[in-house]
Amino acid sequence: MNLEAKEVESWLSSDEICVAAEEDVFKIIEKWVEQNKSDRKVEFEKLFRHVRLVLVSRDVLLDVVTNELVRGGQCLRKVSDAIEQINYASEDTLLQSPRRRLGTHAFVVCGGKYTFCYFSREKQVETFGRRIVWEPR
Repeated sequence: MNLEAKEVESWLSSDEICVAAEEDVFKIIEKWVEQNKSDRKVEFEKLFRHVRLVLVSRDVLLDVVTNELVRGGQCLRKVSDAIEQINYASEDTLLQSPRRRLGTHAFVVCGGKYTFCYFSREKQVETFGRRIVWEPR
């Protein structure tokens, strides 16, 4: 919350930030601005452009448009464009790709007393000394 705008922008523009979902990027920006709204409000539009809106659910985008910060400048138009693109585009025609952290794939193999996890992107294998039992629900 104490970072300067340039530092926040550099972090948000990275493909490597670790977020559970793309809408978390919007929440981070919102909280950062709210920390010192009078000074940081002017930075919102610049930071908002780093939210990959087409990767946010339509329901979340509809909630986002009610935010007072989004209603100013070009932000509302970007949300409208994203909603339109989501409604009429296929996965192949979306212009933005997911952040790498959101696309991590792993294979888990359990046998005996060991569990092995292979992370395809990093081409690494992790070994866990205890057995994990997974039961589908």
